[in-house]
Amino acid sequence: MLRLRAAAALVLVIALPAAAQVRESPALRQAHVDLQQCLGRAAGHASGQAEATRDTVADYAARRCEKAYVKVVTRRKLMEPAQARVEVNMMAYQLAERILSH
Repeated sequence: MLRLRAAAALVLVIALPAAAQVRESPALRQAHVDLQQCLGRAAGHASGQAEATRDTVADYAARRCEKAYVKVVTRRKLMEPAQARVEVNMMAYQLAERILSH
């Protein structure tokens, strides 16, 4: 009986964190992939300019991709427009940092 309780407790300890994780919807995941691809193309183009800095590359990439991303995620009711804009800018700055740090 004690072993059965211990086994049940072990299963709960293992299963609870997995059940508590927030799962991303397939539509939001695809929107993120599309955004990353768009940002990658735009940042790659902007980083080739002579005056490329982290800010200029990120701003250019965000400007090029923000409108389409915000439109997709708000139309599908996946997030609010302000949250989507913040996400675009954060991803653009992270990508610009990776591109220009090498």
